[in-house]
Amino acid sequence: MGDSMEYKHVFSSFKIGELEIKNRIIMGPINGFGAVDGNGEYSFSGIDFLVERAKGGVGMITTGVIFTDTMLDTYDPCLYLCPLYNTKRFIPRAKILTERVHSYGCKIFAQITMGFGRNGYPGTPCYAPSRLPLFKDKNQFTTVITSEQIRKKIGFMAESSKILKSCGFDGVEVHAVHEGYFLDEFVMELTNKRSDEYGGSFENRMRLSKEVLSAIRSEVGQLYPVSIRLGLKAYVKGLYQASLHGDGEAGRTLDEGIRIGRYLEAIGYDALSVDSGIYDSYYYAHPPMYLEKGFNLPLAAKLKEQVKIPVMTAGRLDEPELCEHALAKCQTDAIVIARALLADAYFPNKMKTGRTESIRPCLSCHQGCMGRILSGGMLSCSVNPAVYREASYGIGRAAEKKKYVVVGGGIGGMEAARVLRQRGHDVILLEKSKLLGGSLIPGGAASFKCDDRRLIRWYENEMHTLGVDVRMEVLATVNSIDELNPDGVIVATGAVPVIPQILGINNPNVVTCVDALLGNKQVGGRLLIIGGGLIGCECALEFAILGKEVTIIEKQETILSGGDQIVPPMNRQMLIELLEDWKVKVFTQTEAVRISDEEVLVRNKGKEEKIKADSIVLAAGFTSSNSLFKRHNKKYMIYEVGDCRNVSNIMGAIWDAYEISRSL
Repeated sequence: MGDSMEYKHVFSSFKIGELEIKNRIIMGPINGFGAVDGNGEYSFSGIDFLVERAKGGVGMITTGVIFTDTMLDTYDPCLYLCPLYNTKRFIPRAKILTERVHSYGCKIFAQITMGFGRNGYPGTPCYAPSRLPLFKDKNQFTTVITSEQIRKKIGFMAESSKILKSCGFDGVEVHAVHEGYFLDEFVMELTNKRSDEYGGSFENRMRLSKEVLSAIRSEVGQLYPVSIRLGLKAYVKGLYQASLHGDGEAGRTLDEGIRIGRYLEAIGYDALSVDSGIYDSYYYAHPPMYLEKGFNLPLAAKLKEQVKIPVMTAGRLDEPELCEHALAKCQTDAIVIARALLADAYFPNKMKTGRTESIRPCLSCHQGCMGRILSGGMLSCSVNPAVYREASYGIGRAAEKKKYVVVGGGIGGMEAARVLRQRGHDVILLEKSKLLGGSLIPGGAASFKCDDRRLIRWYENEMHTLGVDVRMEVLATVNSIDELNPDGVIVATGAVPVIPQILGINNPNVVTCVDALLGNKQVGGRLLIIGGGLIGCECALEFAILGKEVTIIEKQETILSGGDQIVPPMNRQMLIELLEDWKVKVFTQTEAVRISDEEVLVRNKGKEEKIKADSIVLAAGFTSSNSLFKRHNKKYMIYEVGDCRNVSNIMGAIWDAYEISRSL
């Protein structure tokens, strides 16, 4: 547990131009479909979402991307913000936002875009400096934008900035020389093949960034702060080809990123908000748990040595000690956080008041945020279902205090107990083992799952702080629960590993993924993992890191193809590349036929062969463990949540438990 003195650098002020920011935690840009009403203006839920982060103590908010072009860009005003689409509707809503945010001493920048370029949506006009294949469909191409159209776009950026300033925004951030978006495509030689004044030399490729700033300044004045988002390194070997370790760079090297940063400072930008990666190296732009914490700090530190304007850095900076250390070592001037503020809007205030143990951790899983957006859902968070529904989906006090029994001390059970206690109910939680955490204990055992382990500790702290009556090593039965005389019971007994029907499955060299990860059974040097879903692949990666020779066999045509846990694209891309990097052998369309002492007979497309293995790890999925309360009980209501109802993931367990418990 810390106190505010331990984070003196985090809670010191700094300036962007002449604008003073009260602390060095900046909310990074992140948008959800729930942010917008039908005319391109903020919805009230979008306003509540940002105000909650201001209330939580951030020094400054950067909004999610705001469109400016009403001529070329095709977008749905129900999904995207745009001050020029219906200005008379946009301004009043935006004023409500800025007024409320300012009440908490928080500043707010509006991030404005010139467009998505080849990262746009297939079937809609996608403008870019050159003819480029779309990221989402290689068979479709961008339309080459003309010089006259460029000037129109510049005008829209300037006009939008003027409106945003009138709405009370403290500055604008230009989107962006990062992630391979429209403006970035002009800067990178990889995507800019023009021969006019916007292509060729470095100065020509930077011309658009310069003209945009000049146009904005002509409308808002010289003192109004203008920052820009900058990707310091692309991490690609070519389009559609990431560079896991940054070698063979074909997009932007760090040296080029620093040169660009110096140029942007020289032409008058007030701050640089930096990250790395483009869509083709999606996992650097949107880092999963497999990337180390603060991975962009070494890049940012080199830039900071070369510029005097503030450098604000993003990239898994979601631990208080890491934030303070980065600032103390002058690696960055501010910390940019997005996903961790979805998980816990009060991250800064909890740091400041010495309650770091109560910060709910971001898992870098992308299930509730980017993965949900990419699948057409509303932005939210795996561990915080109330994101973008702060006003309508929060936890209120129950009208009548009741008594509930929760069976199972996994994540679903603890979430149910937490919400029920916040509702004011008496809660008894029964757990048959010696530990809380359930399936997340083996699920969080891998070296790269530190945030899963933090989540268990967070729930343990919540159980203690809220006064939940936790009873360990208690095997719940219908009769024992009847004796407690509850008003209702929530069953959260989780799931158990599937044991496939294979000859030799009872061989002593066969172990479940749970026992393997927990170390309950020792595994040999050569591992064969049956199952190429998320569990099997993460298990394979961990044992490869530990020096084992690992092989995966999977019945489907590809690994990570779905099942109970759909894997967001950035996580999937990186995990597959890591398996290749760690020399994990993968056989798809392959199933085990017979297991013997030192080998497994497998069948691939009708052909059989033998694979040597000292240990066989079963990762063929899980099945619900819901034998309790199979009969109807008229004494009280019974609710099943999480994996015992439907095998899913952490998000499924938490959201199930939250939905049921907040209604009781």
